[in-house]
Amino acid sequence: MAETAILSPCPPLRQASLPAIGAPALRRLAEALGAPLPPPGRAAAGEGGLLWRAAPRSWRWLGEGAAPFHAWPEAATVELGPGLSRIALRGPLAREVAARAVALDLREAAFPPGAVATTVHRGATVTLLRGAEGWDLLVPRSLGEDFAARLAEIAGRLEG
Repeated sequence: MAETAILSPCPPLRQASLPAIGAPALRRLAEALGAPLPPPGRAAAGEGGLLWRAAPRSWRWLGEGAAPFHAWPEAATVELGPGLSRIALRGPLAREVAARAVALDLREAAFPPGAVATTVHRGATVTLLRGAEGWDLLVPRSLGEDFAARLAEIAGRLEG
């Protein structure tokens, strides 16, 4: 099958939430990241990971590198990765398979590489990240195998 849905454990995913946020706090985070902060709906690459805004006062860091949250000693930080599975969609039909799994506009103009969104599918929270090689879905670990099998089934139907 040319289309692939690869299930794996989620890389480290940390979330930092602040009691209040303002320009100085955001400036410290950008300095720690070493890059401008991404706008809502986009992820920014830092050394060893990706950073995106999960909510107005919450940011998420996905990756093996050190999270830039040391810039915020007042932040409440939690590790989310152990409760999630990662499903990598690769191949020529990856966009169409992803579009059948989530209710998001995945056209190139609306969801280019670097885009990130969280939605709900059948009552489960799903985070979709678009990278240069394809799409990554972060799903609850307890649903990972079933979700990956469903995506592989969708890919099989699309292929023929």
